[in-house]
Amino acid sequence: MGIRGSHSSRNMEDFKRFIEDMNLLDILFIGGRFTWYKGNGTAMSHLDRFLISNKMIDDWRIIDQRVGERDISDHCHIWLNMGKLDQGPKPFRFNTWFKHGGFLPFLKEEWGKLVVEGRGDFVLYEKLKRSKPILRKWNRDIFGWIDLQNRRRRNVITAIMERNGLVEGVVDVKEEVKCHFEELFRDSSGSRPVPYELNFKCLSEEDSMWLDRPFSEFEIKDMGWACDGNKSLGPNWNKCLSWEFIKLDVLKFVTIFYKDAKLTKAATSSFIALVPKIYNP
Repeated sequence: MGIRGSHSSRNMEDFKRFIEDMNLLDILFIGGRFTWYKGNGTAMSHLDRFLISNKMIDDWRIIDQRVGERDISDHCHIWLNMGKLDQGPKPFRFNTWFKHGGFLPFLKEEWGKLVVEGRGDFVLYEKLKRSKPILRKWNRDIFGWIDLQNRRRRNVITAIMERNGLVEGVVDVKEEVKCHFEELFRDSSGSRPVPYELNFKCLSEEDSMWLDRPFSEFEIKDMGWACDGNKSLGPNWNKCLSWEFIKLDVLKFVTIFYKDAKLTKAATSSFIALVPKIYNP
């Protein structure tokens, strides 16, 4: 879209507002950074693109847009790449819901309706599990998830350019990423220092007893609130589930774990990434 003259700024703002009002997306580009080149090659720009709606993306199963080589025209060919893309489970995040004034009252009411009997760890796990479909329904029917969908579509990785060419497809892209980090974190050193005859400092009896004491309510709450709301590990109550109406369930869970050092098997399921230490990360 070319605009010249004294009204160009206003026209550009009107066009930008139109794109936002219609929820149009400029989805991922694959194949090149620029779509227009000046004849002598002294200038280039990303002028051409598809602006499409979420409904069109879903109906046509659009993955990304591709940029081809330039021929006799000063513009490159561009086209939509369509197919089925399943990258597995998506992260479950809470923080954006706090912009909606009805979220916490709704959650407090629904949490109070959940009645579960059993060990503290099982009760908390089961309540969190049962609350997820309730929250998904509220998210779909009340909150809406257009912004979240748009962000995911901008961030999705559909292809990777590596030394042998373009790698496409969910399985191949994941394998390429895995191989990249395996190579990055491979330890090339053949020897390591060994701590022989070193005198390490030891905890005093008083410090040891302090570490063995029962967890306080303040410590438990602070542990959850110290994590980022989108990245906290385990039960993600940080700033989402009001402490006052989940406090009893959480304290019961921690107290039982302190007494017998055991957890219900279902409550220990998680995704864990182990990153080895290297000299030059």
